[in-house]
Amino acid sequence: MKRYIYVENKKINGCGQAEILDDATQNIEVSETIFNEFLEDNLKYIFDSGKIIPNPNYKKEKTNQELKNKIEALKLQLDDLDKKRIRAICENKIKDENTNQTWLEYYNQKILNLRQQIKNLTAQFN
Repeated sequence: MKRYIYVENKKINGCGQAEILDDATQNIEVSETIFNEFLEDNLKYIFDSGKIIPNPNYKKEKTNQELKNKIEALKLQLDDLDKKRIRAICENKIKDENTNQTWLEYYNQKILNLRQQIKNLTAQFN
């Protein structure tokens, strides 16, 4: 069974076991190992000089992708906290009777912490 990695405009666009019959797509036949590794992680290989080769910048790109994913997850948490904060503004209730901390103050502190985490992760990009 043949396995292909598809290239469009000198960039890998996917893979499969059938050729794409499109003039814009180049079908490059690859070994089962390369095919499976590409399926597992599409950053492992690049197209260069008509060949599929191991990505020389793999570790850097993988790290950056992981950082992006973490930042996106933190942004989702921020969105959730913003909704809770709006409710806290409307209700204005005390969260902790001992410290007199309101729910709004509590959510604001959590949001500040998340923003700091995002800032720290963003600074790590290569």
